[in-house]
Amino acid sequence: MSLFCNADNHINKKDITTILFTSSNKIIFNLNNGTSFRGDILTKKTCPIKRNFHKIFFEDDVVTNSLIIFKNSGFVTCKWDNLTKI
Repeated sequence: MSLFCNADNHINKKDITTILFTSSNKIIFNLNNGTSFRGDILTKKTCPIKRNFHKIFFEDDVVTNSLIIFKNSGFVTCKWDNLTKI
């Protein structure tokens, strides 16, 4: 198992097991090794708090500060900052 996190807490997408969106506008990434990272959602209207999406994609192999969410009506971008280990 490999885990890639640098000083800016960029995460390799293959190490993510689950992505959670909270009602308090937080995004949480749970990783294969049991580590979790939490960030503050910047685009509250485009992040799927109610899980009304079909697929989530990342543009690169490394997760930085956004992801793409495909819905029935098209796609939106969810952005966050302050990603910290919890």
